[in-house]
Amino acid sequence: MNNFINCNQDNKVFNGQEKQNKQYNQYIREFIEELQGKDYVCYNRTQDYKCSFWDSNQEKLVKATLQIIFTQQKNIKYLMDGQIIRIDKVINRLEVLKNLEQIKYLQWLGQYNQNQNKVAKWSAVWKGDQLLEVGGYYSEDGLKQGFWKELSRNYSNENQVYEWGEYINDLRNKQWKFIYDNKIIGGGVYNKQGQKIGKWVELDDEFQNQVTYSGEYMNGQKVGVWDILYKRMDQLERIGGGSYAYKKEGFDLNSKKVGIWIELTDGFSGKSQVIQFGEYKNGRKIGKWVIFWRKNQYQSFKQIGDGSYDDKPEYQDIRGIVQFCIGVNLVVVKKLVDGMHFFKMNKCIIQIQTFIIQKISNKNRGGGSYDDKPGNEIKFGNWIELSEGFQIDREVTYNGEYQNGRKVGKWDTFYQDEQIGGGSYDKEQRQDNVISSIKIGKWIELSDYFGGGGQIISKGEYQDGQKFGRWDIFYRRWRKDQFEEIGGGSYDYKEGEIALGSIKIGKWIELSPDFNSISQITFNGEYENGQKVGNWITLWRKNKYNRFKQIGGGSYDDNRIYGLLNQNKIGRWIELNDGYREGRRIKYEGDYKNGRKIGKWNTFFEKVLMQKQIIIDIQLKNENSGGGQYSENSLDFQGSIKIGKWIELKNKFGKGYGDQQVIFVGEYKNGKKVGTWNEMIRDQNKLQGEFKTIKEVQYDY
Repeated sequence: MNNFINCNQDNKVFNGQEKQNKQYNQYIREFIEELQGKDYVCYNRTQDYKCSFWDSNQEKLVKATLQIIFTQQKNIKYLMDGQIIRIDKVINRLEVLKNLEQIKYLQWLGQYNQNQNKVAKWSAVWKGDQLLEVGGYYSEDGLKQGFWKELSRNYSNENQVYEWGEYINDLRNKQWKFIYDNKIIGGGVYNKQGQKIGKWVELDDEFQNQVTYSGEYMNGQKVGVWDILYKRMDQLERIGGGSYAYKKEGFDLNSKKVGIWIELTDGFSGKSQVIQFGEYKNGRKIGKWVIFWRKNQYQSFKQIGDGSYDDKPEYQDIRGIVQFCIGVNLVVVKKLVDGMHFFKMNKCIIQIQTFIIQKISNKNRGGGSYDDKPGNEIKFGNWIELSEGFQIDREVTYNGEYQNGRKVGKWDTFYQDEQIGGGSYDKEQRQDNVISSIKIGKWIELSDYFGGGGQIISKGEYQDGQKFGRWDIFYRRWRKDQFEEIGGGSYDYKEGEIALGSIKIGKWIELSPDFNSISQITFNGEYENGQKVGNWITLWRKNKYNRFKQIGGGSYDDNRIYGLLNQNKIGRWIELNDGYREGRRIKYEGDYKNGRKIGKWNTFFEKVLMQKQIIIDIQLKNENSGGGQYSENSLDFQGSIKIGKWIELKNKFGKGYGDQQVIFVGEYKNGKKVGTWNEMIRDQNKLQGEFKTIKEVQYDY
């Protein structure tokens, strides 16, 4: 069970002893990871971390900044850009979510015993709907037992990967399989201690990028050569990899990265293929690390970094060398040095790689240096860093200085070769060491979705590392265009039981995550202490040449739970599908009660034709319109339960390139599909045409 203590009391520590600065700072840096394994939890402490979510425009997993607050009332609060998006009560075991869609949409249904342990069967609920066969059983001691079907760490609408296998006393055991689209795509074996052993094929967090990692485990530790594989033109390509050294200490086996490595950056995808090339020493990056990029799988890698991407001869084409270095010519040589077993590439390959590093280190381009001192890897000096999801229409870099691993002074943000944003960091120094840094003063920041036809920036001020006062949002389609002010609102700095940090207050105009040149959606309403209250309206325009018009919205309750606003939707709502745009204009209309969908919900597909708007109510012979019924019985259940007959739309339902008009027709019983479900299709060019059955699927209750 977790005990909550006040981390803002400088004379207190997690175990009641005198606080050591080094231990404390390390704890804060590794806040999220460390909390889940400790008996003590800090309250009144805010920590930023990067969470993942699916960007429908980029068609990839991207990162966004989230804040986590643990309150004295044993609540865990998730905030994004000043908005509280989820509040969980911590019961017995602290579980922190790191995927934005899971934070918004994932709940677990089950029961607790008198000792507050999870017991019996637990099931997963996604967007209010129970997921078929996902979950398993807990013992009276709250331990997982038997066969479980679990969601992958970054499970989302577009990344529906499951993990299936057996638990014994909360430990994974024997064979576990990774399943995607009803196919086994990876996995391996656990020993009786719940440790991975033998050959494994593991999936990248963003599996839809078709990246897997192949290698061997020994007692839960990676050993030997690991290959990074990418499915390129329907063929597996070794695109990276390196070696792990291991040392046996008693019964423990510790492995660390060593030697030359080629790694993929976060956000690697078909549209953003960036790799890093450099050296590890005892698990730490050292020396010069260089960044390479290619447009797509059909191109060659070239060094990048200053926003200029051309085909001049001075760029070193390394595709062939990369292929050679990490291809079949990798050889394993095992030696014994001071009790350390290690694997390395053959001498010829290392010489080639060293030559490349020396050659391109003389160019002032992407990357920077790591300090070669004992301890953790530390960045120092001038760096040019790439944004998450760097690609052809999102060439964003950050230029500035590191001291002791902390950003200091002025940092500039570039889009291609245009300085488009930036600001300053203030540093706290103890003797000659920088121990922390925070944003101060005026900043221009790029949205997490900046790029392509959606170049969005925000302007405002930081106070003590927190957003404060008025922040305005600006948009332009392309670089040649002028920015127009299109949204914004105010932040307040709250400290105490309600919140700690920067939260939204008052009236706001917010942009949808996929706001771009062909679909521009805003949400207009009011915040109170970081939570939406009252009436919110949804506005849409096709592009900047059209006027905004209201197409949806509804109301939020302002009741209070645990002294916090309870952000629940109530009453009639009109909501839009993800990726709403011309040809995919889908609306859902129905009622909420205490944040839960109830009663009849209708689905509408809209299509603008001949300058006249025609609302087509999806119909199937004499059946009711698309959609279906939700139960109004909320006994011991916090989600929405589908019941009765339903007509559901397949992903990418619409009229346009890559779209299909496919529906699923069948029945739900207590949130689960039952009986025969028909998959039906019609010609997208014949909006009044009939749907024809193309497949039948049988579901057992």
